[in-house]
Amino acid sequence: LWDNGSDVMGRLAELLEIRRTGLRNFSPRVLSAGMPLSEMERKLVPVFLLHRYQLEATAKLLAGLTYDHRVRGEDETSLAPLNAATQTRALSALLALLEPGHLALPPNLRYLVPPAAPGYPRTRENFNGATGTTFDHLAPARSGAELVITELLQPLRLARMDEQNSLDATLPGASDVIDSLVGSSWKSEIPADDYLAAIRVQTNWLVLNGLLSLAGTAEATDSTRSLAVSTLIGLEQDLGKRDMRQDGQAEGAKRAIRLFIDQHATHESEYKVTVQPGSPIGYKIPGQKNPRRSGVFFTWAGHQRSVISKYSMAAGP
Repeated sequence: LWDNGSDVMGRLAELLEIRRTGLRNFSPRVLSAGMPLSEMERKLVPVFLLHRYQLEATAKLLAGLTYDHRVRGEDETSLAPLNAATQTRALSALLALLEPGHLALPPNLRYLVPPAAPGYPRTRENFNGATGTTFDHLAPARSGAELVITELLQPLRLARMDEQNSLDATLPGASDVIDSLVGSSWKSEIPADDYLAAIRVQTNWLVLNGLLSLAGTAEATDSTRSLAVSTLIGLEQDLGKRDMRQDGQAEGAKRAIRLFIDQHATHESEYKVTVQPGSPIGYKIPGQKNPRRSGVFFTWAGHQRSVISKYSMAAGP
C-alpha cells in the first residue's frame, strides 16, 4: 500500500541507505527547543522502521503473480508466477534484514534516550520495550526482526508457495523459506560482539516462536503445519548436539519445542475444508420437529427461464 517505485527491491536498497544515513545523523536536533529528550524515541521509530512498507512489498514477490483484470473478449489473461530468480532474490533481501548488524542501533544512539519525562507517557508510537522505564536498546531490533519473520511465515503465503512449487518444481516452496529462515538464525554463528550477540539470540527466539505459532494455527494448511512441526523436531535434534554448558539458549529452546510437541501429541486437523453446497439450501420452519427444505427448480428453454415447480421434501437425519 505504501511502497514506492516500479523496482521493488531496488527501492528497498535505496530506503535502507537513507535509513542508515538517518540513524547515523540522529541526534537531539530532531526535537524542537524545550522538548524532553525522551521524546527522541518517537522520532526514532519511523526512521528505524523506514523500510517497513517496502519490506512488505518485497515479501509479496514470494509466490507472487503478474496479472490484470481482463474481461471476456479481450486477449488471454497474462496470469503467470514470478520467475524463480526474482523470488530467490526477494528471499535473500528479506533474510539480510535479520542480520544483527542491520538491526543494531549505531553507537551514536546508545544511551542517548532517557526515560520518559513526566507528562509524556509511552504510547503505541514508542518501541515495545521490556526494561520498564528505561529505553530498551533491543526493542528496535525486536520490532525490525518481527516485521520480517511475520511476512516470511504468513500461512497464506506459504500455502501459495507450496502450490506454485507443485505446479513448477523450479519455483521455491514453503520449505525453502522456512529452511532459509532457520539457517539465518539458529544455525548461524553468534557474533563476538556482545550487543550483536544479544540481537542474534533475540532473533532466534522470535523465529522459534513464529514456527511454534505456525505449527499451531488454524490458518495454515495441514501440509504447512506439518512442515513447521518437522522443522521444529529437526531443530530440537540439532540443539541437542550443542554443548549445553556453553549454550544455555539451546536448552531453553529444546524444552519449548518438546513442550509443544507433547501438548500436540494427539493431533486433529485445525484446517477445516468447506465443500461448496450442491443441493438447494433449506430453512427451518419454526416449531417443526423435522425441518423441510423448500426450493424452486428452473429450466432453460431457448433464452427463457420458466419455473417448473416448487417442491418440499423431508430432510434427512
